[in-house]
Amino acid sequence: MEDLSGIGIDTEAYSCHVGYEHRYARLLERDGYEVDLVVFSRSYNVVRWMRHMWGHHIVIVPIGRVRFLRYFQLFKRLLGLVAGYDLVHCFSYYSNIYDILAVCCWLAGAPLVAQSQGIWPNIPFIPYLRKMFTLRLASRLVPLSRSEAGFLMGKFRISGRRIIIVPNFIESGDYRVLSRLEARRMLGLDEDSFVVLTVCRLVPEKGVQTLLEATAIIKNIIPKLSVVVVGEGPYRKKLEGFARSLGLEGVVRFEGYVPNQDIGKYYSAANCFVLASFEESFGIALLEAMLFSLPVIASATWGAKDIIGGDGVGLMISPGDHIALSELIMYLHANPDKVTEIGKKGRERALKAYSAENVRDRLSKVYMEVVGK
Repeated sequence: MEDLSGIGIDTEAYSCHVGYEHRYARLLERDGYEVDLVVFSRSYNVVRWMRHMWGHHIVIVPIGRVRFLRYFQLFKRLLGLVAGYDLVHCFSYYSNIYDILAVCCWLAGAPLVAQSQGIWPNIPFIPYLRKMFTLRLASRLVPLSRSEAGFLMGKFRISGRRIIIVPNFIESGDYRVLSRLEARRMLGLDEDSFVVLTVCRLVPEKGVQTLLEATAIIKNIIPKLSVVVVGEGPYRKKLEGFARSLGLEGVVRFEGYVPNQDIGKYYSAANCFVLASFEESFGIALLEAMLFSLPVIASATWGAKDIIGGDGVGLMISPGDHIALSELIMYLHANPDKVTEIGKKGRERALKAYSAENVRDRLSKVYMEVVGK
């Protein structure tokens, strides 16, 4: 993670944060690994060590504010740091920091497994040349979906032998499930409203603007419609202004950043879930919604095709198609039996195909291949 403050997380509170990176650390420690989680922050000038409430160490590595010095200082810090590990797992091979990390691991002789929690299909030419080199420094690349694996092989000409698909996972015990009535009372939502939920970082690529456009079409068709937007990001003010321009005051609520410990209230309160991304490598929020038996509507991006493609597990639209999105929301509102059916199938798939045990077994296999044990 390149900057904790960028997603609304206070560094001092990070030891209690329960995001996906901590869940991976917990998963690996349960499998017998000793794990240090390295994150990056502009709030410090020296490396700081903390202990997470789940037991693993957090290493906060400073990234400077001056661009030229930032990468030089980071190179020196990472080179000394990675030399002490038997294996390094990077969560984002599309980030700029990955390029520095890959070189450091290569120089230090530390095996590197690289994953991506983001997406960059339209990569500019200069970064593309850089990635052509640095991606080959990883011992294994572990994309989250079949689409991303094909992209790596086609765009970067990476051998399929070095690519193993390892999706994200979900554990039901990490979420508090409430009755819909209780959750709505806690959130101040009408008991008989139709609640559409989205959970994402507020950037243009997540397509919240598409959901707002769809809402403008159906706001006078669905009685007591309520659209709840959970998440923070640099695009929030523009989205709030766009909602006002569409006359959506009183219909759309922007909740900002919600800690993982509290996110269950929102899923429990909703009738359906929308993820209208233009780009998405996986979409952990889709699994969360499915865990809560919510019918999901998602753009046909890489991750959504893998997660809800086929078998009536979810509904898909073309990215940016707000008219199709409005029609599907109205369809779910008019067909409560279909809502129940889709939600049930989604929960079954989330628990079966994306269990922690499945991901742990895949990662352990990758690690053993890399370290030669």
